[in-house]
Amino acid sequence: MKTKTLLAVLLIVLPGCGTNRPDQPPPERVIGKYKYVGKGSVAKQSWDARAELLLEHDGQYTMDLRLHIGDEDQHESSFGTYYVQGDKLVLEPADDEEHDGFNEYIIRGDSLQPKMGWHTKLGLKALKVQPVFVKAE
Repeated sequence: MKTKTLLAVLLIVLPGCGTNRPDQPPPERVIGKYKYVGKGSVAKQSWDARAELLLEHDGQYTMDLRLHIGDEDQHESSFGTYYVQGDKLVLEPADDEEHDGFNEYIIRGDSLQPKMGWHTKLGLKALKVQPVFVKAE
């Protein structure tokens, strides 16, 4: 009887470990600066990308993306709040129009991998792009 009770308690308690609600401070393990650097070519056009994601102690984030394709440079910045659910990081942009589909990440140690649909994964794989953010600090 004790084994069944212990199992029931573990099934209820363990899924909540490492989780913070949007109104609670984030876990220390995710706070810091993450970077992505990538380059390649598409249709004979070379490209390179650099991104920085800063996760603050107060649950705020800022993202800075710089993209260079051929002769064109693009720069985008976004900010908002974030929270953690188990092994998932969720970004909530301050501006609803900034939702680009890369607002959920799987936490794997010191790296963040965007949660993507199979068609996006397939397209990025064809371009030999692995958009993984690695913790820098």
